Amino acid sequence: MAEGEGGTIWGILLENQDIKHMALYEEMVAQGNWLFKRRGYLPLFLLIPAIIIIKINADSTATLLGLPFAYWLYCCLGISLAGLALRIYTIGYAPYGTSGRNTKKQVAEELNTKGIYSIVRHPLYLANFITWLGIALFIPSWSFLVIFLLFYWLYYERIMMAEEHFLMGKFGDAYRNWAVETPAFIPNYAKWQKNRYPFSWKRVLISEYSGLLSILGIFTLLLILQQSFYCGTICFDLIDAQWLTVLVIGSGLALGCRYLKKHTNLLKENN
Repeated sequence: MAEGEGGTIWGILLENQDIKHMALYEEMVAQGNWLFKRRGYLPLFLLIPAIIIIKINADSTATLLGLPFAYWLYCCLGISLAGLALRIYTIGYAPYGTSGRNTKKQVAEELNTKGIYSIVRHPLYLANFITWLGIALFIPSWSFLVIFLLFYWLYYERIMMAEEHFLMGKFGDAYRNWAVETPAFIPNYAKWQKNRYPFSWKRVLISEYSGLLSILGIFTLLLILQQSFYCGTICFDLIDAQWLTVLVIGSGLALGCRYLKKHTNLLKENN
């Protein structure tokens, strides 16, 4: 994704009002809106080539950097959880009425330019990239890592373009002036400004428990498949006591949050 002062090349082009009338721009915005509504499940299709590669390499326990398997597993899990942590930080400080995990339509009650948004325009998509990067690195193939990077670029660039089109239409010059000064994807820490709102754990617990479940579920699935392909039958040998502890604790926390959200008012926010 080519970067320039203020963001990507297409981000800079948006400074020109005439770009709105270009067929390519309009087509990419339309694609971005279509992808936005399906962003909750489309990345899961990456698991198809991942599983094929695991099947091909079923007789090997090699990792990308040649590190011990167990060590590499928890390194990759740590990277994915770091992405989730960035999502938690972003969602916790975000004003009420933003898209978050919403997939119906673009939502923004106000333009957030403070905190994490003072150093990068799309922190949630950066967080998603880090989360999926951990999973991609766990697959024992540099080719799959390249596939992941290309997919992410083509997929999220269009979603980000559609989001910026929406925000520019709603906030006009206020958005344009902020976007010119703020990188799209690579943070500029020198531009940090204090968060405008206090951190909301309720908002985090309501929206992000599914992310934790997804990370643990995907890694567990890959572990089971890797061992099962090696054995030639369904096998759970790689699910050792240590991983089982991580899985039980993490899943318990996530399912507890889901229960509180669905059956109580404890996590309900007063807007």
